[in-house]
Amino acid sequence: MFKIDWLQSFVRVADTRSFSEAARRSGLTAMAISKHIARLESELGEPLFERSTRVVRLTEFGGLFLERAEHLLREQAALADWVHSRHEEPSGVLKVMGMESALLALVVPHVSAFHERYPRIELHIDSVNELVDPVTRPFDIAWGVGRYLGDLHPGLVRRRLMTTDYGVFASPDYLQRYGVPNHPGELVDSHHRVLPQLHDEPNNFLIINDTGITGGDFPVCYLDAPVKTSAGHLELCIQGMGLMNASSDLPDVRRAVAAGRIVPVLEEYWFRSMDIYIYTHQVRQRQPKVDAFLAFFQERIGVLGQPAVEPD
Repeated sequence: MFKIDWLQSFVRVADTRSFSEAARRSGLTAMAISKHIARLESELGEPLFERSTRVVRLTEFGGLFLERAEHLLREQAALADWVHSRHEEPSGVLKVMGMESALLALVVPHVSAFHERYPRIELHIDSVNELVDPVTRPFDIAWGVGRYLGDLHPGLVRRRLMTTDYGVFASPDYLQRYGVPNHPGELVDSHHRVLPQLHDEPNNFLIINDTGITGGDFPVCYLDAPVKTSAGHLELCIQGMGLMNASSDLPDVRRAVAAGRIVPVLEEYWFRSMDIYIYTHQVRQRQPKVDAFLAFFQERIGVLGQPAVEPD
């Protein structure tokens, strides 16, 4: 099989009708150019040039081969430019997967700015409401709260995006109606309600940092759930429908607290410095589109909580 540099030497000799001039333009020796042509002719099984002491002419076969060689070199240059442009300007389809509530709060508000910075990246945002297998549901980027997804699929690469406090919120109307709990024990066998994720199993618990309320390793309190939904928890919490788990650094939660529409509850029993991760697949070569997404959201989302620049 002939090599690209053989073809390049052949085209230069054909253009200049001179081995020495082709060598000068290539920055090679005339001997090197001559060897390229000899190897190419040997590979092809036919002569490309008629040589004399005064002139170098293409053979009939050489003229036909020149057209194809020039076409191939143009395609090779275009391919090299395309690869270079992909590294210069990230492009392609980028599949982003995560829980609907997390995507709506953390990704969607920044999509316009991301597209403006990286117009050649086409985002495919896939919201899920239950834990999925990354093998059967492919993605480039997955969002996760805590280490669970990474522990379940250890082949994934985990990058800590930010840390945040994760706690409990309720509306003033709800607390006026049901009372303000001061200890997790007051939630047990009470009339308090929770707004859980629809696809959690079981799906009627409130996460609270006190294993003593259940006696188990998983710190939850089981409550009645008047509504089970995969999205809209903040709106339902504002309406007084129940207690809600949420990150205190989510923009919508911050605004609702600042406006007095919801208030923190049981702050002494919150999870402090809970990690939010971005997961990617292990690859041999870095992907510019993935790197662009990670850098952009490290910059955007990291300012919400305590940014964690270094990957785990």
